[in-house]
Amino acid sequence: MKLQRRVYDENWDGGRTPLERSVGSDQAIRALDNNLIGRRIKERRLFLKLTVTELAERSSLTRQTIISIEKGLSCRGSSLKKILFVLGLYWSDLIAPEPECSFAVFFDVQSASWKAAFGKEQYTTPPKGEEEHAGLDDEVERHRLGNLGLVPFFGWNSGCQLPHGVIRSPAIMELHQPSWFDQHPGEECAYCLRGRVKIIVSDREYVLNEGCFLIFKGMERHKYVPLELSHDGRAPLLFMVMTNTPDDAVNGVRKWVGDG
Repeated sequence: MKLQRRVYDENWDGGRTPLERSVGSDQAIRALDNNLIGRRIKERRLFLKLTVTELAERSSLTRQTIISIEKGLSCRGSSLKKILFVLGLYWSDLIAPEPECSFAVFFDVQSASWKAAFGKEQYTTPPKGEEEHAGLDDEVERHRLGNLGLVPFFGWNSGCQLPHGVIRSPAIMELHQPSWFDQHPGEECAYCLRGRVKIIVSDREYVLNEGCFLIFKGMERHKYVPLELSHDGRAPLLFMVMTNTPDDAVNGVRKWVGDG
């Protein structure tokens, strides 16, 4: 059965964190390298075997707008946001540094920076200008915020991905409160490094002890729930890997489905 085309959803927010979403403001875009943006959009479009006309139709833009952006001309953030959604990209994909090697990407955990994760309406919205809490690299501070119920989980995203690769940015999740239900294209793999976690996928529940892992389809609604701390009293920790094939990007539609 042919899947539905990926067409622009105006509720899509353009990023995985508030910091990533801020890249999409018109002011921020003016400071970016338009030639780099245009080249990455064109490369992704060709990789997905989309014509300029097809990309324009699915993003509700004109062919001339797509051609101008791919040539490195400036554009509005709202136009870029539509294109990124259709291509299955995030704002951060436009500004990530070029990999030194086309067949391997190395990540040093010492360069990781912890971020707070916020759902749409399920959790307290951070004060304006404080979307990224200071001091999150301090585990004690993360534990304090998590216990207060202000943040469901913390994490860092490696940002590592081979050019047009199917594995997207392996990440770490430190779970303090139940997450929201989510759906997204591709497959997801969660490996429990510490503590004990329950993962709800569709109508099934899976309990992961240390050393266990689960692979599931991202378009099945799923949610993470912490069950037990580690033996030394630390929050459960998961290693996360997601895939995103060309078909996932073109046909999938990311959804936030709340707690209902």
